[in-house]
Amino acid sequence: MRVAFVSTFPPLRCGIGTYTEMLAEALAGKGAEVVVLTERSVGEVNRRDLRVIPCFDSKRGFVEPVLREVEEAQPDVVHIQHDYTRYSPPERFLELLDGLSDRRVFVTMHAVLTRETSDYHPYCEELNRGIGERANIIVHQETARRVLLRIGVPPRRVRVIPHGTLHLSHRPDKRGCFNLPEERPVLAQFGFLKEQKQVHISIRAMPLILERCPKAFLFIGGSVHPYYEKDRRYHDYVDRCLGLIEELGLSDNVFLLNDFLSKERLERSICSADVLLFPEKMNYWSVSGMLHLALGARKPVVAARSPKFEEISRYISDELLFTPGDYKQLAKIAVRLLRDPQFSRAIRGRISRFASRTSWDRVAEMHLRAYSRPR
Repeated sequence: MRVAFVSTFPPLRCGIGTYTEMLAEALAGKGAEVVVLTERSVGEVNRRDLRVIPCFDSKRGFVEPVLREVEEAQPDVVHIQHDYTRYSPPERFLELLDGLSDRRVFVTMHAVLTRETSDYHPYCEELNRGIGERANIIVHQETARRVLLRIGVPPRRVRVIPHGTLHLSHRPDKRGCFNLPEERPVLAQFGFLKEQKQVHISIRAMPLILERCPKAFLFIGGSVHPYYEKDRRYHDYVDRCLGLIEELGLSDNVFLLNDFLSKERLERSICSADVLLFPEKMNYWSVSGMLHLALGARKPVVAARSPKFEEISRYISDELLFTPGDYKQLAKIAVRLLRDPQFSRAIRGRISRFASRTSWDRVAEMHLRAYSRPR
């Protein structure tokens, strides 16, 4: 089977691009022939297992270049990775789907927005419905599927396939990753730095955590997303977080690395941390790729209660979720994970089972079955 992805792709700093790379690798490992049509800014990518073709600009022109390359590649399936901020204007995205009407087309919606969850995208429900009229949709959550059905997308058009989980097995190295002794407990938060990620909540929790775990250390690793690099508000938020660390006297217990972490360094850092924090505030349907990396390392997590982290409640434990913004509750859960080995072991066991069920190998098999079903 030949599959053509339309997506961002590394080395662009983009979670969806990383997702596409992992899925494409898993499909190639199953014998699929994979072509990736991606942004021109990706540049030349040399891969033995994948053919990567930089051919479009999602902000200026993507319909004609993608249609031209699809005609050249003649794939059995065209699989588009969708993000509301990526393909604009939205009418052009529907034009692309219209141009692919004679193809078997799948669109993975990495986020599902509705009118009450988004002021920035007032057209989102009409776009969601338009995608469902023209293509098969893949989402990562059953709740996202139900939202699309309520909007009017036909049930036969929507499939739930979980986000894949990469098994990480790097040897913990706190000295190499954080310049800390191995016995010092490390909490960590990774990802692009913006207010939505609620980095300040993790920082505010630290004085309470230190009361019970005096040697605890918080490592925050990430940078402003390239998409917002010129927006001063995002840099101001990073400055406020750095100021909060100073204000609370946490310079010896919190370090914010305002820099992009390479894939290798990120994976090693996740494996070297003891607890991963996800305080971000999300009111729409999406799944965290960073969460799945943490679960792939079998690391306990603490997360804000929101649609983005409903997998934790459903498959691991509701006890790991806190009310968004409640740093005192975050601190209590983190302390229990650090000080209660029986609780931590039970959580790790559930994480291990969930990570195995959602391995990229299994997720690739689910995609191949979806691709092969009758229209």
